[in-house]
Amino acid sequence: MPRFIQKVFPPLCPERLCLLTLLLVSAVTYASPQAAVSLVGTRVVDMDGNLLQLGMDGTQLKPAAFTFLVPECEISADQLQQLNRVGEQAKADGAVIYGVIPGSQTTWQDAKALQAKYGLNFPLILDADRNLAAKIKPTSALETLMIDKYDRPVYRGPVLAKEFKRVLSKGVTSGKAVALKTVTDKQACQFTPEIVPQQVTYNRHIANLLNANCSECHRPNGVGPFPLLDYSQTRHLAPVIAYVTKERVMPPWKAKPGSGHYLNERILSEHQITMLDKWAKQGAKEGDKAALNPPAKIDTSEWKLGEPDIVITMPEAFNVPASGPDIYRYFVVKDAIPDDLEIAAIDFIPGDASVVHHTNFFVDYGKKARKQDEQDPEPGFSVFGTGGFFSYWDKDNSAAGLGAWAPGGNPVKYPDGIGVKLPGGADFVFEIHYHPTGKKATDQSRFGIYLAKKPIKKSLTSLFVGTNQVDIPAGAKDYKRHFWMELPADMQIVDIGPHMHYLGTHADVKATLPNGEVIQLLDVTWDFRWQGNYYYREPLFLPKGTRIDTITSYDNSSDNPYNPYNPPVRATWGWGTDQEMGELYISVIANSDRDARLLQAASQESWTRPSDPKLVTGDLSLEDIIEQLKFKSSWEEEGESLHRIILADEDKMDDATDLLKKMLKKNPDDARLHMVYGSLMGIASTFTESMVAQYTYATRAVTHYEKALAIDSTLWDARFGLAVGYGAEEDKDYRRVAERHFLQLIKQQEKQESQKPLYAKTYQELGDLYKRMGKHDKAKRIWQQGIAFHPQEQLLIERLGLAKKR
Repeated sequence: MPRFIQKVFPPLCPERLCLLTLLLVSAVTYASPQAAVSLVGTRVVDMDGNLLQLGMDGTQLKPAAFTFLVPECEISADQLQQLNRVGEQAKADGAVIYGVIPGSQTTWQDAKALQAKYGLNFPLILDADRNLAAKIKPTSALETLMIDKYDRPVYRGPVLAKEFKRVLSKGVTSGKAVALKTVTDKQACQFTPEIVPQQVTYNRHIANLLNANCSECHRPNGVGPFPLLDYSQTRHLAPVIAYVTKERVMPPWKAKPGSGHYLNERILSEHQITMLDKWAKQGAKEGDKAALNPPAKIDTSEWKLGEPDIVITMPEAFNVPASGPDIYRYFVVKDAIPDDLEIAAIDFIPGDASVVHHTNFFVDYGKKARKQDEQDPEPGFSVFGTGGFFSYWDKDNSAAGLGAWAPGGNPVKYPDGIGVKLPGGADFVFEIHYHPTGKKATDQSRFGIYLAKKPIKKSLTSLFVGTNQVDIPAGAKDYKRHFWMELPADMQIVDIGPHMHYLGTHADVKATLPNGEVIQLLDVTWDFRWQGNYYYREPLFLPKGTRIDTITSYDNSSDNPYNPYNPPVRATWGWGTDQEMGELYISVIANSDRDARLLQAASQESWTRPSDPKLVTGDLSLEDIIEQLKFKSSWEEEGESLHRIILADEDKMDDATDLLKKMLKKNPDDARLHMVYGSLMGIASTFTESMVAQYTYATRAVTHYEKALAIDSTLWDARFGLAVGYGAEEDKDYRRVAERHFLQLIKQQEKQESQKPLYAKTYQELGDLYKRMGKHDKAKRIWQQGIAFHPQEQLLIERLGLAKKR
């Protein structure tokens, strides 16, 4: 038994004299503010079996001090009592002290006896896996490292030195960067902790590591496929555990270390991974049973924040089969939000945690989801990716996200005074990803809402940044999309989350401040099976003028094991699992309702911009441009930008024309090539002042548009371009041809579930045509018809307003 437990020596001198002696033999040095040390959020199990995230009290950050109680060094009873008093002072100052016992020969029983004998009033941690010793690297007994709430070291030295108390009293809790104070105690008992032991065993080194980082999911009735709570359950899986942790497949945390600081991080240190690897390679030995700590206390209460004010339950239970592919299902609770709400926190309880892989939550004011639900005889409906009831670019969007849940996730509690103001009159929609486990299961999950006890001062606003310009060739290994928004007002980010499907591989999100400073908001290895939002430890302020850039990457090759097709096929944007997306969800705090509206409008604009990274850098070849124009409308910004690249240079225009002729000679039945040629000629006719050239270009445009439609009558750009061209003529017969094409387009558009903003142009142009023809009543009716599908389209509203005045 260690000497400091066998016999705790009485103080060698009166308290004041001891402290005076300590100061006389100590040296104080100062250094500039230090970089973060990756202690905040580290998961440990304390001596009482509590699962802790260091430096965090729920979602609140606290400065933390780590004091090493070294078994090889004698510690007096008086020193421990002084340490208790320091712990009380730290608590009063909004900080926390942890007592750390380096795990050598000390057992849990030994440490527990010390805690009980002296009534230690601070969390006591047996550093069984040596992870804290590896991070902090202590050299003497009672040595303390203190960090501020942003993980920056502010003090290293004896815990009983006056300098440490000064650090506390000077307001480390403010979060301002301060110089590191180092106090050297020349008389302290020196020691060098054994970081990686010669023999790694389950009982002494591995059990606590797994308890702290794995037990919340890998337990009976947990979402993990098997429990990892004792040696018998873990021994045969040691090589697997070593492999998946080394590859960072587990724990399931996909944000790269150092890319940001978030709540609920699940990151093993390199030291912990080394320990697991060594344990497996040494034969996964059990070790001395006396060294085993009791199991961690896992919170098994249903609602960790207490009973919610409102509980929304899936209307019917859903049966998950024992085997088969993963299931994505949407469940609508009609009229779940009848009244206005001010929400302070949300929580989710899976009906069967073993099969619920992750969830997203939505409120639907347009009641579109219930219409989808009514068409499916089974509980819920299976259309993927919010099922078409939620549109990211429609200005008349009537649905919104309300958060997400993934295994191991805690309730989302918003900072004081901040929450979600939710208008009444909405349906609630669960989006649930089920993963069959080999056994049949039944799920009826619940969503909890906690109402604010005091009025919310600032409301969260949801932003959706992204692109629907996704067209991934078969076999492409590193296809990229680039979308961005510029902030029209100051804001604070609360959480952030990218979204792609099975071809997605990576998302890189950066913020460039007005002064040029770049902040990495998120750098995540994308895994469709482990998606979710990343909540910042504290709201992150970004000033007006900041630009948020997101680059998403995709692998549509046969090397991608999650590719829905083998051999691969072309993938375009869409809701289905065999289609793709590229978007970013951001929850923010705006300074006013006006700022919130400006920010939402700016996020919607991202959907209209070009998203090809090559277009941004100007690296596109003519072949690239023509290939992209086959699937980009020349009436949208990206298509226009591609055309401008060609038309900006007369030689390039000639080269493009020659290239298109060669391509059409080789592929005369390629309808989209004819459409591109027609669009290029149509736009070129407006860029020249020569009457002869205008006629030549216009004639070629009509010829190739008509050839395109003869091959594929559904090509929107070809029919719209033809209608606009004929409609611009004075001849009545040409105008009637234009009218027929516009009406055919409207019929085609209105059959589609999702109405693109582009489609509003058809109603606008046809109304303008009727006006030129003197048919003013028809113009008004067609504009009204357009507004029914595009109620926020300003050009239609303005035209109708002017028509009514007339």
